[in-house]
Amino acid sequence: MDIFDRLMAFDDARQAEQRRRDRIAQLRENSAQVCGHCNHWMKYFYCPAEKNVNGYSRGPSCGDMRAMNCSKWQRDQASAKALAELQEALSPRLPSEGGMT
Repeated sequence: MDIFDRLMAFDDARQAEQRRRDRIAQLRENSAQVCGHCNHWMKYFYCPAEKNVNGYSRGPSCGDMRAMNCSKWQRDQASAKALAELQEALSPRLPSEGGMT
């Protein structure tokens, strides 16, 4: 294996690690416990922070993010899936059998 092949292998490994880190950052953002990831978001009958004022919605769905994590907060399916993927991505990797010792 010449020096060029070693450099290419190193760069491939570096890029794979960067993609993994980017994916973890994206999953952290998508699984955050914020109003937009609540099952009741934009449903003024269920969300105590959503208000219907003279036919207009007022609350977190209109960009008012002051009402974060109320007592009725419930993780939605997309956020739950992102959280599960994040936990899997952060779990320690066990060395494979037959690998280097």
